[in-house]
Amino acid sequence: MRGHRCAGAAKPTPCLGGSDRAGHHRRLSHWVNNTFGGTLPNTSAFGAGGTFNVTIHVKADLGNGQICGETVECAIVTRADHFNSSNRKYDVHVPMTFN
Repeated sequence: MRGHRCAGAAKPTPCLGGSDRAGHHRRLSHWVNNTFGGTLPNTSAFGAGGTFNVTIHVKADLGNGQICGETVECAIVTRADHFNSSNRKYDVHVPMTFN
């Protein structure tokens, strides 16, 4: 998994390379916060009650022989990140598959 931890009790890391802060490539990651959300590419602020809505583009074939659901586990993951990176209380891990 390219040295990244994608599931389990530890803080998850981006298996697909993280956010494209320049906004030039497909969205693999999106940062949501009320400090800088909406001021940088692939960021947005929280909505009412802490909600957010974002489209993330992924494909089953990650390259280098890694296929979601076949050779690696894939999931959509939200986590407390840059402002409270040791807090795992609000992490959400939703497994995903491709048909």
